[in-house]
Amino acid sequence: MYTALHSLWYKKNNEGNKFIKIVPLNISKKFSVISLAYWIMVDGFFDSYGRTKTIILCTESFFEEECIILQSLLEKLDIKSTLKLT
Repeated sequence: MYTALHSLWYKKNNEGNKFIKIVPLNISKKFSVISLAYWIMVDGFFDSYGRTKTIILCTESFFEEECIILQSLLEKLDIKSTLKLT
């Protein structure tokens, strides 16, 4: 089971000696409110600084195109999001 999940979320980089995290091609079929809950618990946090209180989902390891895919999944759940590029 772990190997199957790993192969969905990671691929070897061009040099072939390291794995990089990717968004699976079938993410839209697998994503649910339960998936979102796990995502927040594992790779998110609540930012209570200032007037804007929000949940931050960490996506630094993904490419911009992958973040846009994830953002579209949130939109399907009627969740507004902002993509912050660094």
